[in-house]
Amino acid sequence: MRKLFISSSTYLMPSNSIWNERKLKFLFDEFNGWPQSLKKKTKNDFVLILMLKDIFAENSKNSEKLYIIESLLKEFLIKNRNNHLYLLWMPIENDFNLNNKVQKICKKLTKTYHNFYSTSLDSLFQENGYSKYISQRNYYLINSWFSRDGIEIIIDNIKQFYNKLTYPRKKLLILDCDNTLWGGVIGEDGISNIKLGQDGVGRIYQDFQREILKIKNRGLLLGISSKNNYQDVLDVIKNHEGMILKNKDFVIKKINWQPKSENITNISNELGLSLNSFAFWDDNPLERKEVSQNTKEVEVIDVKKNIENWPQFLRNISNLNPL
Repeated sequence: MRKLFISSSTYLMPSNSIWNERKLKFLFDEFNGWPQSLKKKTKNDFVLILMLKDIFAENSKNSEKLYIIESLLKEFLIKNRNNHLYLLWMPIENDFNLNNKVQKICKKLTKTYHNFYSTSLDSLFQENGYSKYISQRNYYLINSWFSRDGIEIIIDNIKQFYNKLTYPRKKLLILDCDNTLWGGVIGEDGISNIKLGQDGVGRIYQDFQREILKIKNRGLLLGISSKNNYQDVLDVIKNHEGMILKNKDFVIKKINWQPKSENITNISNELGLSLNSFAFWDDNPLERKEVSQNTKEVEVIDVKKNIENWPQFLRNISNLNPL
């Protein structure tokens, strides 16, 4: 099992059971020991969590500290070329200049070193508000800026990073059409009445298609398995102005009334790809069950009921998205 060495500028409550619940092998640095740890050679992947407010104070030599941090990160990346360094950092509120400099350092390191990755904790916390994830009380009691909820969302993000390092990426995403790529049933509603556009529910389906296109552009193949009339679906794909995905984006389409597991098996044979390299997305739980039972090698995605969560949910599926 791959091991993750965790170092942080703020206390993380490593003895807490919430770390162990994720079934990963975590190794913890001594509190605030990250500057020394970055200088060492290691056999493990390294996760560094930095609260900028722990490091940068007002009226201090921030430029000098930035240079030291960048130098330490480079030193680790050069010494440990076969290991990955994942930086999670929390910006300082209302200090755009400093935050922007840190962001530029991260972008530069990402371009230069294949084993460096970074995420701003700001992007993880902002959806539900910082008050849920940041705890002034914990800071004064145990030197930890994070609440339990904050620790949990950080662990889940680290787990996504771990999964992307560990598990092979899927090659083909097979999609349903009705109530998946658009809202409504094309055979019943007609092309002018399906939900796909700039407003309301239609906008959600467009955003979902945008996320699909992003991972397609990174190398994932797309296919369709839909119980429908072929021409109806093709009409939407080619002619509906709300479609983000185009006909050329799909390498194969199985649009008929056969069981979807049968279509997926035929796709495997025609493309010469193994079933275990496929992922399947369908809003209908009965269709997901049918595919799960009859093509067990295929990863059937447990699609969320609330479609407004689909774009974010898709972004977080580790073996569909590269690092």
